[in-house]
Amino acid sequence: MAVEARGTALGRNLVRAAIRADAHGGNLRAAQEAIADALARDELAADTALALRIEIIALATADAPDEVFLKAALSDPLALGRSAEAAGLRRDVARRLIGLGLPAAARKVLAEDTDLPSPEDRFLFAQGFLAERRPDLAMGYLAGLTDADAQLLRAEVHEAAGEHGRAREIFLRLGDEDAAGRAAWRAQDWPQVAGPNSEARIAAARLAAGGTGGGADPAGPLARSRGFLTRSAEARRILGTLLAETEGR
Repeated sequence: MAVEARGTALGRNLVRAAIRADAHGGNLRAAQEAIADALARDELAADTALALRIEIIALATADAPDEVFLKAALSDPLALGRSAEAAGLRRDVARRLIGLGLPAAARKVLAEDTDLPSPEDRFLFAQGFLAERRPDLAMGYLAGLTDADAQLLRAEVHEAAGEHGRAREIFLRLGDEDAAGRAAWRAQDWPQVAGPNSEARIAAARLAAGGTGGGADPAGPLARSRGFLTRSAEARRILGTLLAETEGR
């Protein structure tokens, strides 16, 4: 029907309807290709094409299986324009790409049709660089961001950089004592490994800090040898418990 009515207002409306039918039927890539063809034949207004592209990518991002989403999001530049709706949609696409392990593709999407990244964009850039194990670049994008999510991500970036003491300070400010304890453990800050950490970790921390708490060494070579064997057995027990607790993590 669109072909029969080509060149008329009805024909343009039918082309739009056909494209939307493809998109809502799950044929997102076919719908994108139909937009390009219709534009080339002057059967679709530019603003209508833009609205259709936004609708298709929103469908792909919200509900489509990963393979369908990736074909829709990565086959062509999205060209979603500069509206607030488009900016939010680009961020949704970027979040899903980062979750799929494609941070470079996410950055490309965030950089389309925009001049300077917003704070929300910068947060996503930082997440992407953290996923690529580039804590130096991630920290740069987090500069000046102070909300709780940014603080938590900053702590994770510090941990990725091996700066566990700094991460611990942030976790404590956020009230996450469990994460602070884990950061203290990774920093080998044994006096701080307490509280929410497991008993096995606390015992292992005491061991690393200087022993199992068995008191002063007894006098005499035989007594010292027996004491050494006792401490060795206790150390093996502690480390065995710790390994069993953390297996699979």
